[in-house]
Amino acid sequence: MERSLIRCGAGPADAPVLELFADPNWPEAQRRMSEDLVRALEAVGRSVRRRLRPSRKEPLLSRSLHGQNVVVIGGSSGLGAAVAVLALEQGARVIAYSRSGRSPGGVEGLAVDVTDSKALDQALGRVGQIDHLVHTAGARTPSEPLSSLAPDSLQQAFAPKLFGAIEAIRVALPYLSKNASITLTSGQLSRKYGTGTLAKGVVNAAVEAAGRHLAKELAPRRVNVVSPGVVGTEFWGEDGSESRRMFLEGVGSGLPVQRVGAPEELASAYLFAMTNGFATGAVIDVDGGGLL
Repeated sequence: MERSLIRCGAGPADAPVLELFADPNWPEAQRRMSEDLVRALEAVGRSVRRRLRPSRKEPLLSRSLHGQNVVVIGGSSGLGAAVAVLALEQGARVIAYSRSGRSPGGVEGLAVDVTDSKALDQALGRVGQIDHLVHTAGARTPSEPLSSLAPDSLQQAFAPKLFGAIEAIRVALPYLSKNASITLTSGQLSRKYGTGTLAKGVVNAAVEAAGRHLAKELAPRRVNVVSPGVVGTEFWGEDGSESRRMFLEGVGSGLPVQRVGAPEELASAYLFAMTNGFATGAVIDVDGGGLL
């Protein structure tokens, strides 16, 4: 009787083999059965190797938002508008929510009071599945020392930027896709300390803490926070005004990059948070070196 070594598939030289003993006097039916067994084992080997290879069906880094739904709360102006425009350019369907309902060209705008949970729920339900939720809404917070800080100043600071963001996420949960991303907005004063920055600093620090807690609680959905420095938006005054120009030039001259940021530069950080599937629980500083 002949002894044959049959290797299942094209494995390495030291891979396990199957020993078959072939009798030349076996009837034809038995010989075919033996050949069928070898082919079946080879197919099993190929299947196992395919399963062990990294899957290429879902890229680790999506290079566009094509065909995805992006909701930007606070997308009528400033950073939110820049994020909405960039997401639109990446092929997404973008819906910008704000009190005014205004939106940059090509972006769907919807007027909604984001502090009204029922109204927000109805508005989000019109979108369908949400792949990316971005929150940039906030309020002007006074820069006052503690001695002159009004009793309701902290409430005014926390209401839209922290409480509003958390409530928006809670309301959006039924609509968020399994692997959705959520991106919140803080600011460099969370870790840049000074006189008169208490209200702004503590709310920004709270947003960053909330982002990390939610990244654990809502996984595998991803939650990140973008922390901007000073950016040239209408937040600092009317476009073209002398006071705004002087303020921004003064701030920019004190930064390592010698200028303030552009809204488009910040928008790219939000795009990173949306498209990098390995980023969660992160605080992304884009401040021109303002924390140095």
